[in-house]
Amino acid sequence: MESLDISTLQIGHTLARDIYDIQGRMLLPKGSVLNDTTVASIMRVHEGKIYIATEDAAVDSIFIIPSRPDTPDEIRFKQAFARTVGCVHKMMDDVVNGHIVKRSEVHDAITIIYPEVIQSHNILRCLQGLKQQDDYTFAHSVSVCVLSVKLGQLMGIPASKLQHLGIAGLLHDMGKAKVPLDILNKPARLTDEEFDEIKKHPVYGFRIVRDIELNDRAIELAVLQHHERLDGTGYPLRLGADKLHLFSSIVAVADVFDAITSERKYRPRFELLAAMEEIARKPSGYLDPIVSQKLIQYVMSMVPGEDVLLNTGEIASIVMVFDNEPLRPLVRVDERFIDLREHRQIHIENRL
Repeated sequence: MESLDISTLQIGHTLARDIYDIQGRMLLPKGSVLNDTTVASIMRVHEGKIYIATEDAAVDSIFIIPSRPDTPDEIRFKQAFARTVGCVHKMMDDVVNGHIVKRSEVHDAITIIYPEVIQSHNILRCLQGLKQQDDYTFAHSVSVCVLSVKLGQLMGIPASKLQHLGIAGLLHDMGKAKVPLDILNKPARLTDEEFDEIKKHPVYGFRIVRDIELNDRAIELAVLQHHERLDGTGYPLRLGADKLHLFSSIVAVADVFDAITSERKYRPRFELLAAMEEIARKPSGYLDPIVSQKLIQYVMSMVPGEDVLLNTGEIASIVMVFDNEPLRPLVRVDERFIDLREHRQIHIENRL
């Protein structure tokens, strides 16, 4: 089974699944061979993805969800994101070439993206489609910055400190500039020796950030501690919860969330709701539960009105999200309302 953007449809492809629109009307049955007329018809009405047959393809059904054009605010956000990625790229190149990153460069970078995050209500939609595998390290740094600022904003961190939290997210992986590229970009599983080298990047990053002289110990600690865990099983210093700075805990949650929702060469990404389930399932000593819950609440607050696929095979619309169990919302299937807190055997499989 292979998914294709509708804009790339080619004459002669055979559909592996029935295609429906969001109202449930069948557009084409499985087994249909695409021709000039059918391709033109679909492209006139829909933008999104379809599934085409490959070897041993399954033959069930899928819905096409029309895409929504970016708003002016989202366009501005994405432009700022791209410019900030360029800043991170330059700073990491400076480190590779043995130069000290200038403090003014860091402030210029955060000044570009910070106001867009503060003003954006749904940063998840803004971040969609912005990360490519070939610039993952740079885009990941900006995404972690964005997520950290939004989490800090939701947690009530004062504006005077919030921008510094963003800088911590922006610089958290700066130490990877000191890790050999063949290890950093290896598509296969790392050896123990290679992983030991990767685990040094927070220390490298701490030294780099210290040399920038940003005059904020919280930024340096977040860079050093973003892979530490509450139960002391993290790295590089195996610190426990009582030794971790709040900035470190926030950047850690943002780092994990962005990593698992990004496509990598060695594994597929987690879909948004599956990522929330994954974070919720983490052991209690892994990530800060207050920060994790704030992320889950924020993500789930963005989904009311969206259509989802239930494990029953039914298409449902999310009506309401509950703070006490944000991953088990109230959904509507046709004229029926189902409170997933009460119907534990039913769960959301995926967003549509």
